[in-house]
Amino acid sequence: MAQTYRAQIAVWHDSLDPRDAMCVDPCFHDFGPTSAPQSLSDDLATAVNGKIAGAPQIRVRFYKLPYTRGEGHVAETLRNKGTSPASDLPREQALCLSFYSGENKPRKRGRLYLPIMWLGLGYGGVRPTTPMMTAALGWRTILTGLGGVDVDWSVWSTVNQSHHPVTDCWVDNEHDTVRSRGLRGTSRILATTSEGDLPNLVRLSADAPPVTAEEQQAVADALAA
Repeated sequence: MAQTYRAQIAVWHDSLDPRDAMCVDPCFHDFGPTSAPQSLSDDLATAVNGKIAGAPQIRVRFYKLPYTRGEGHVAETLRNKGTSPASDLPREQALCLSFYSGENKPRKRGRLYLPIMWLGLGYGGVRPTTPMMTAALGWRTILTGLGGVDVDWSVWSTVNQSHHPVTDCWVDNEHDTVRSRGLRGTSRILATTSEGDLPNLVRLSADAPPVTAEEQQAVADALAA
């Protein structure tokens, strides 16, 4: 029986906290005579593991579409359990793999924001290099090859509750930022100011009168209180 799935690809660098996983969520439509989401999950996890250097922990989950809240996943695969290699690149920086089905119009297009560390080619500078763009575009081979001829990498329209096979994709020479991929804070440095209680002795204008002795004394009295 035909079935559409959303896959969640979660990869851990720098931390194994579940909140620190970097995720992308491609969709697939399986129109074969029998649907085998666990097999698809295993194959996708193996392909992603071959793409990303350093053997980070990788978890792939498959969810049925349309999704019913609380229904949970129907397949899960884990690779390299317990490893989270340190990254030397900004976790928030990504290249966008853009794609569409037939027409580049709403409900027929989508995006996957691939972390630049997954590409293994460094930062690239102000703009991504051509090798970086080519490497990001290379992810299409994983997505289009999954499951063979009976499975299509697809755009899923939540509005229309329908799937559309991807026909075109591209990567441009602009970095994208996914702020949620930054690590959660574990410490902080504190400071206080005197704005709420003490007069400000800094004159912002060159024409302002100088600080008076009375003002200086008011500050000294307040600090001594």
